[in-house]
Amino acid sequence: NSRTHVLITDWREAKPCLQVMQDSGQRERPETMIILCDLPKSHENAVSWAAKQDVSKCKLHVLLESPNKEHFQEIKDLLEGCYQSMSRKRPVLLPSAPGPLAEPDAARSSSDRNSKVTIASD
Repeated sequence: NSRTHVLITDWREAKPCLQVMQDSGQRERPETMIILCDLPKSHENAVSWAAKQDVSKCKLHVLLESPNKEHFQEIKDLLEGCYQSMSRKRPVLLPSAPGPLAEPDAARSSSDRNSKVTIASD
């Protein structure tokens, strides 16, 4: 299967999640794992741990949660990058019968609308 997955987890669950993926030998793994840390010391430990991992099968991104919620923008940027990567791997399918999506301009504007990722916070 060529589906692209992204796993967003906190630091406490990152190591067990990666271990399960490695032990299971699954072919389908997340393309990217985003690890959120709530404390600077946790962030430091997660960065150190991530630097020692084999990232050829799953890219690791470690983010420190910020009081201003700036980490949401970083997550959004990473998800958009994953979406762009996924879009290059999969062809765009257009309907065979003529219709609004069969028009090249309509298809382009439709895909442009769908390329945006929105993350809302409280």
